[in-house]
Amino acid sequence: ETPRVASFHTLLSRGEEVKEVSCEIPIPLPAHSDTEEYTAHIVATQNVHPMYHEELSSVLDSFIRREEEEREEERDDEVIEEALREGRSVEVQRWSEALEKHSLDSLEEAVRLAETFGQVMRECDSVRMEAAMRREAEMANEVTRLLSLRDAELGGVRKRAEELMEKKNMGEEELKELSRFNEEMRYIQESYVEELRMLGVRQRSEFKEMIRRLTKDPTYVPQVMGTGRDEDSQSGNSGSHPRKLEESFTIYLGAQLKTMHNARIVVGSELGEERDWNAPHVRLQASMSLYRRELTATVLLVGRDPKWHLQRRSDFARLCERSTELHFAPLEQQLREVAEAAKRANGSRKDGYQSDDTFSTGDVYVTRHSNLGNVHIVYHLVVDEADQYKDINSRHPYLSGVRNIIRLASRFGVTTLSLPMLFTDAVHESMSVQWSVRRAELVFKCVKGYLMEICSTGWSSVSLGGASLSRAPHYNINFVLPRDISIDIYSNIVSLFPTIFHLVPSVTA
Repeated sequence: ETPRVASFHTLLSRGEEVKEVSCEIPIPLPAHSDTEEYTAHIVATQNVHPMYHEELSSVLDSFIRREEEEREEERDDEVIEEALREGRSVEVQRWSEALEKHSLDSLEEAVRLAETFGQVMRECDSVRMEAAMRREAEMANEVTRLLSLRDAELGGVRKRAEELMEKKNMGEEELKELSRFNEEMRYIQESYVEELRMLGVRQRSEFKEMIRRLTKDPTYVPQVMGTGRDEDSQSGNSGSHPRKLEESFTIYLGAQLKTMHNARIVVGSELGEERDWNAPHVRLQASMSLYRRELTATVLLVGRDPKWHLQRRSDFARLCERSTELHFAPLEQQLREVAEAAKRANGSRKDGYQSDDTFSTGDVYVTRHSNLGNVHIVYHLVVDEADQYKDINSRHPYLSGVRNIIRLASRFGVTTLSLPMLFTDAVHESMSVQWSVRRAELVFKCVKGYLMEICSTGWSSVSLGGASLSRAPHYNINFVLPRDISIDIYSNIVSLFPTIFHLVPSVTA
């Protein structure tokens, strides 16, 4: 959407003194700007006394909201007029029911939680903050204990079924008993699903109440059931994981107005499975950056089915299951909403696509998370397993999907992004050194072009103390290789990187 420019003009008065101010405001506001930024810009550039700051901010905020509402109404009218001109029916009843079903109550609740949680992160003292993080860790331990009980029960039934299946001659009684084992496992699974759901509802309610009391009562300290020493000692001793292969670079992008970014080539997942997510210091670090502009995201390769993670019981689904999602909807609910959106989108495609809820290769959908340790956003890139090891070019749907991901990341404040560089999570026998280097070179060149594109057109802001200026973004891009990649392939890809990107010269003594 192309923003329009609105002229803001107001008079600020204190007694007999009157100050006139004006400014040009893009509507809607750019993704990396807010009202306070424009207020500070006006105060600094138009010699406005600081005592007017609060009044100016309030007037400017009302002006921007009014202009954005008018712009949205104009856009809605344009959509309706276009539909009527083309003879398409405007299904008012269907849209009314959809809006009623997905009311703004949930959105307002999410906004309130974000604002309240942000206030807690800014204003809480260290004692209360540590207690809150330990309470979150205890909630995660409750989920872990319940999952352990479920896995133990399922494991016992599965073991008995395997022992029965080892018999060479299975009669009718053995087949009936095997069927009973299957029914028992299904019953255990369903009962624990309901227990986990009820536990999640209770924990989310307790968490919101804890956050609310932290902002209202300066003497309130969240109650911690245990001392937390066991968890600390375990997390302190759990740092014996082997060090991942990685190489870091600082690069320049652009021909004249260069921007500086960081890049890493790393072997292994960036989801943080190896970290102790229940450690309070890890939770604190993730919580501090949860509602900031510098978000962290990763790209996962998935199949065409929106519920692929749930059906495959993927590592990602198991990771999300470890603790209750306290800030966003649970993974299962998010994937259900994705499936519904995919079905609506497929039904409106003009290429004869079936109106089911499956995706096409190169499609991308997004989920949000607060319980993954070091990742807030997950982009799910749809791939075809039968096509993953074939040669591709710059117009391949995989790379189109990566371009869309980078554009989305720049628009919504994601500054750290991990990409599966070879578009595969596992090493295959067809992945020779030549094949891997060729695909890595293509990905390097395409990602370089996408980053240059968003750095030249995808950001704008105002800067304190001057006219309307551009503020260069800084991105951290992780190129992720499969965990079992050979040293030869890794070394060749690392050697290839400086031939494509312009490295920042190192400072030597």
